[in-house]
Order: sequence, then C-alpha cells, then structure tokens
Amino acid sequence: MATSGDFCVATDTPRLDVAAERVATDPDLQDMDFGRWDFASRPDTVAITVDPLNLPQHEDGVPVLHVGAEPLLSLSWQITPAPLQAPGLTHYLIELLSSGESAEVAYASGSIALGKIARKTYKLKDLAQRVRGDELPEGLYQARVTAWAGATNITAGAPNGEKASNLTGTTTGNRGDA
Repeated sequence: MATSGDFCVATDTPRLDVAAERVATDPDLQDMDFGRWDFASRPDTVAITVDPLNLPQHEDGVPVLHVGAEPLLSLSWQITPAPLQAPGLTHYLIELLSSGESAEVAYASGSIALGKIARKTYKLKDLAQRVRGDELPEGLYQARVTAWAGATNITAGAPNGEKASNLTGTTTGNRGDA
C-alpha cells in the first residue's frame, strides 16, 4: 500500500503529466489507491464580480451614462470558478433593473457566449436607441450579470438573495440631470 511519503510524487515532479506517468508506471507506486482520495467537487453555482463602471459620476457619486453622448455601456466581470470548471455553464445574461422596491427588469440582453477565461467584457450597444424609442425610460438602473446552465440561473445567491458583487448602479439618460 502506498504511504504518505508517496504524495511527494506530485509535489516533487514539476509537471502533472510526468507525475501521472510515474504513478502509472512505477512498480513501487502500484498499490496507490485513488479510490479513497477526496477530490474537489465541481460547484453547481458560480460567483460573479462586476467591475466598477468606468463612467462619469453624478454629484451624488452614482455613475452616469449619457446615452446621447456615449451610447455604449461596457460591463466587465469575473466569475469563480472559471468557465471550464463550471459544469453545465452555457451563457451569461445582462439585465438592467429599475431602481425602487420592485426592481423590475427593464432590459435583458441576449445570450452572451462564455469564452475560456474567467474574465469577460461585454458592450451593450443599443441603449441610445432604446431610450430614444421609449423602450428604456431615463432613470436609475442597476446592471446585473447572471450565469446560466441552459434555462437555469446558476449565479450564487440567485434568485432571491442577489449578491451585491453582481450588481452595479448606473443612471441612463440623454441629459446631465438624469
């Protein structure tokens, strides 16, 4: 039976593939029993942290997006774990939630592709058109990024206790007083 000294196989070997080959081919390690090892489980939720918005601020400190002058809203975020480690993760969605007690969804993006790394940036490009067309009234909104596995929201804390890390406040409007 392999002893605790055999765990140095992985720590003393610089590359995982070399360590795996040694475990598979070294007769001294043939009794190593992987069936009793505790491996990290794969999480069924992901945590999303949205970066602060790079926008001018209103006098009260709230970031302001003047869609007449700057029609794009760029959101960047990071997820934990990385997309390749999140089972079933298929896409992201961005929502703009109206301020107030009801916090209704005023805007929802289409599905946003994952990518291979934990960091993602996405630009909402049609906000000016939506404000001009009265689909999105001028006002105070929070941007929320959520992670999805098919039709299931797998964002940590969803749906009832939204985490502050995946919410950010912004104001949309065409005027400086929005």
